[in-house]
Amino acid sequence: MRYSILALFVSAALLSVGASARSYTFNPALINDGAVDVSLFNEGLQLPGDYSVSITMNGEAVDNTMVSFRLDGQNGHQYLTPCLTPEQLSRYGVDVSKYPALSTNTSCADLSAIPQATTHFDFNNQQLSIVVPPQSMLPKVTGIAPETLWDDGIPALMLNWDASTQHNEYRGAWSSRSESDYVRLQPGINLGAWRLRNASTWQKSSSQPGKWQSAYTYAERGINSLKSRLTLGESYTTGSVFDSVPFRGVMLASDENMVPYNQRAFAPVVRGIARTQARVEVRQNGYLMSSRTVPAGPFEITDLPSTGSSGDLLVTVLESDGSRQDITVPYNAPAIALRQGYLKYSVAGGQYRSSSDNVKHSPVMSGELMYGLPWNLTVYGGIQTAEHYQAGSAGLGAMLGAWGALSADVTHARSQRYGDNTRSGQRWRVRYNEGLASGTTLSMASEEYDSEGYSSLTETLNTWCEGDHQCRYSFVYRPLKQKSRTSVSL
Repeated sequence: MRYSILALFVSAALLSVGASARSYTFNPALINDGAVDVSLFNEGLQLPGDYSVSITMNGEAVDNTMVSFRLDGQNGHQYLTPCLTPEQLSRYGVDVSKYPALSTNTSCADLSAIPQATTHFDFNNQQLSIVVPPQSMLPKVTGIAPETLWDDGIPALMLNWDASTQHNEYRGAWSSRSESDYVRLQPGINLGAWRLRNASTWQKSSSQPGKWQSAYTYAERGINSLKSRLTLGESYTTGSVFDSVPFRGVMLASDENMVPYNQRAFAPVVRGIARTQARVEVRQNGYLMSSRTVPAGPFEITDLPSTGSSGDLLVTVLESDGSRQDITVPYNAPAIALRQGYLKYSVAGGQYRSSSDNVKHSPVMSGELMYGLPWNLTVYGGIQTAEHYQAGSAGLGAMLGAWGALSADVTHARSQRYGDNTRSGQRWRVRYNEGLASGTTLSMASEEYDSEGYSSLTETLNTWCEGDHQCRYSFVYRPLKQKSRTSVSL
């Protein structure tokens, strides 16, 4: 009896194996399309065609879209291959420029051109998984939404406002009364990529009748390809290098909102050499900032997140053989610093716009440039020119390791105020900061003027008036040497 039961189980197992190897057949008359190749189902495949799928790249979801699949084969084995365009692969983070063969067929890129790249289509879950080696990917951008997801928003009309009224009355030996009213309006219109903005104020007092004044009216839009913003109308220069100047005209300037924070804000570059394939950990003030695997040989970490705080970086290299290296990288954020390779600029031109109606609307032009260099250096400079005024500036920001950070610049100006001769002068500016062990940041700034001839653009142009109107400064004005200034903050 015992052997009979064993034989029964063996027979059942053999029958199940035979059943699994059976080929399925269908009556073609039951299928409307007689051209359907039902043999694919016997191989566990699905028909080629278009499928709506979720796409992951190296384990991260990147898209939900319709993808065409074609039937490919190799060594007698058939499988479905996705047809993705080079533009799609680039959007998913693949560095298409490294593999020209990907662009041979613009409608269906050949993924076999990328060594070790694989795809897997899970038909039941409608999910396409793509795996590409890290060295074939573009540098990963974090801290900002992908440009393909940027949206200009819907058309909108908005209004910000505030108002106040004040009544003062004094009763005593001499009675007095005063009243004042104030209104500020900030209307705006959003239409496509354009933004129209205005700021106007109305003020009235007991001694002055009501008067409207427009602070600015401008239209602006983003230019995504340049990571910049175009401004038309009444605005102010950026003031990164020179003092900000009110003007009426055109300005094109970098828009930091279009750049990931960890690229525009300064962070040091960590360099080292790994003896084997290793994991590199970077900590600041005890907090883990980065952890990644690097191959044997020299490595460079350029995308550390910027914390905005000072403090040495502790770099730990954990080798595959169990050994470790500990490296200390002194770090203090300098007063003026950009991440290596990041360019920040602004160019503006138009007419000088003073708050006084009597001041002459002189033509003005301003340009500023800042660039992050290797080895924790930042170079910056600019020019300003107008009728009766020319100035140029240049500066450098640098890391001093354990001694903190320092930036210094010099501005040379040549100006002629109304009723005076042409004069020249320089302004030297130094900024320093250091992170103390207590967690406090020490910041110092100093401005020195080496002659009485230095004058800013606004100080110069405010002395020139339209027609015979009285200037803000009399024609006998004789400039005095400006006082040096030093500030310290904790």
